[in-house]
Amino acid sequence: MSQLLDSVFAPSRHDAADIRKINAIRRELAQLNEEELNAYAREAKSLVQLFAATAAIASRSLGQEMFDVQLRGALALVRGSIAEMQTGEGKTLAAVPAVASYARERKGVHVITANDYLARRDADWMGEIYDRLGLSVSYVQQGMTPAQRRPRMAAISLTPPPTRSALIFCAINWRSAWTNKCIVRSPRR
Repeated sequence: MSQLLDSVFAPSRHDAADIRKINAIRRELAQLNEEELNAYAREAKSLVQLFAATAAIASRSLGQEMFDVQLRGALALVRGSIAEMQTGEGKTLAAVPAVASYARERKGVHVITANDYLARRDADWMGEIYDRLGLSVSYVQQGMTPAQRRPRMAAISLTPPPTRSALIFCAINWRSAWTNKCIVRSPRR
């Protein structure tokens, strides 16, 4: 049981080295102009390049630096681990590089938020970063019809579940064989 918990919660032994690489690349990217940075971000091939580009864009777009704890959280998410962060440690920003990484792999990404307000806020707040990475972002709100949800679900979607049981239902049905008239599905990429 201890090994299982360690594999889910413990940082990778590679995190410190990856964070050093990300920060070194980020310092280099600080010298680029906006067009050069955007081009680099859209063409980033490796995970550390993408994370560094995301951090550099966040610094310029939001005026917020990504700290090592946020990079560690993003690396954990990419590994499929749980990233536990305290209030105020920057969970929203920490998720962006991991979400971008999955979106680049054409896996379709849905970020589940606590409520409609956070879905809208986070999509608006982080939208410029995703745009500069060459990705689209949208959000889904309770009360939207399937026709309103469908185009939004093709982008990186921030979605509030109405209840825990509805979240489980959505997770099962996003990949189900039901027709689009019944539910909104993320397209398989």
